[in-house]
Amino acid sequence: MSEQAPSDVTVPENGQRFGSARLAAIAVGVVLCGLIAVLALGAGEGGRESTSPLVGQRVPTLAGETLDGQAYDIDDNRGSWVLVNFFATWCPPCVAEHDDLVEVSEWGRNRQGPGEAPLEIISLVFDQSEREQVETFFAERGGDWPVSANTQAVVDFQVAQVPETFVIAPSGVVMARLRGGVTADQLKELVVEIESSEDDS
Repeated sequence: MSEQAPSDVTVPENGQRFGSARLAAIAVGVVLCGLIAVLALGAGEGGRESTSPLVGQRVPTLAGETLDGQAYDIDDNRGSWVLVNFFATWCPPCVAEHDDLVEVSEWGRNRQGPGEAPLEIISLVFDQSEREQVETFFAERGGDWPVSANTQAVVDFQVAQVPETFVIAPSGVVMARLRGGVTADQLKELVVEIESSEDDS
């Protein structure tokens, strides 16, 4: 005598539809969790140094108008370190690193010791649809450095996801590319380390 199927088992046709819907929902959930993990990667640990054909080369041309209507040209910052930071307000590590960038900006502005060069920041808007959100973001969270929506910069710096930060030496040469959220301590240590190595050479 064969066992009866439990009463909560659906008719095969409906059950097949239900199973497909459940599998699709699980797949979407896994993808979303993976995306969140990718976006959050490095938010607390500092960005990871990554290879780039730009490292060791002159920084790409970066000029144009900032969101507040001012003219900007990265070449005007020769003699200073420049952090080129690509971000979006919907990106959790971008939001997490912002306070650290504010700290680094203040630190960089006050560098006047022997062998020290000041440090400037420019932020590049990765998502062109959120210009208004960016202005609100900076007004609420601080940061008085230039912000640009230069679309060509995303191509020239070969940025595929945010956040990414490029460290430009006072000579105008790209010294490092950091993928993921950065910390103030990490950026300070990197700049000091590069300066020290150049002094020793």
